[in-house]
Amino acid sequence: MLDRANSPADLRHLSYEGLERLAADIGEVITTTLVNRGYLASNRGTVEATTALHRVFNTTGDRMVGSGGHRVYARKLLTVRKGRFTEWRG
Repeated sequence: MLDRANSPADLRHLSYEGLERLAADIGEVITTTLVNRGYLASNRGTVEATTALHRVFNTTGDRMVGSGGHRVYARKLLTVRKGRFTEWRG
């Protein structure tokens, strides 16, 4: 499902089942990619909340304030930066 979500706007067209599958895909990518790099738990814990925020709010135009820290991998995967995800270090 992640390959069908190329921007936060794409989430508005997904059913709730599709959103659940997307969150599971994001969680799997984060787990697989970061298992040896650290900061895994906080990222896995914010997948559903991040997906919901991007579906409900216009995050391409509105500003969202939050901790940047090590909990932003789900957000990066939901934006145009997902193609470079495997290059990042935790």
